[in-house]
Amino acid sequence: MGKRRARRSRSLRRRGPTQDPRATLLIVCEGEKTEPQYFLSLCETLRLATVRVAGKECGNAPISVVDYAVDEKKKRKRAQRGAGDPYDAVWCVMDVEGAQGHESLKRALDKARRNGLETVLSNPCFEYWCLLHLEESGRPFRDCDEVIKRLQKSFPQYSKGQSFYGELKDKTEDALRRAERMLKNHPDDRVSRNPSTEVYRLVKRLRDIASKAHS
Repeated sequence: MGKRRARRSRSLRRRGPTQDPRATLLIVCEGEKTEPQYFLSLCETLRLATVRVAGKECGNAPISVVDYAVDEKKKRKRAQRGAGDPYDAVWCVMDVEGAQGHESLKRALDKARRNGLETVLSNPCFEYWCLLHLEESGRPFRDCDEVIKRLQKSFPQYSKGQSFYGELKDKTEDALRRAERMLKNHPDDRVSRNPSTEVYRLVKRLRDIASKAHS
């Protein structure tokens, strides 16, 4: 009995970090570089090899993001009959981009809902999530350029399209707390809450998967 237990213990140690086979996710981002780089770095830190991140191949409008996500979900489902596995979930990360939202946003949200996709909105843009790592700013922003200018006051080295996860990752808890608090202060329709970001939902989900996969 003792020898079997010792062999089992050594086998578990050799395996190293495990992967949760249920945690096969696709994250489709509206941005070509900033958002994909952030999530790629986050998944690398969390050792989540079963998460795929797509960006530049998706287009830069909400409806093109959702169209791509739906197509990839269908492809994955067809592949399931062979060697592939279905996605556990497909997440679409999109910007609202102004008071009324991008002209294709409503169509994108409707199509995502019909096809069982998760959607994550930032108003006006993803950079607001970055800003929340550094400060809690509740005043509305006119557009993404205004958010970036505010972000660069606290984070001068920020440049759109550059990797920045390493500089902000130690402040993730602050961002999560602030993002949730800001949404409580803006109970209105998702498109009209400015500023706000739902990115914290996806970050929490990835951290939860990592916790279960590596326990």
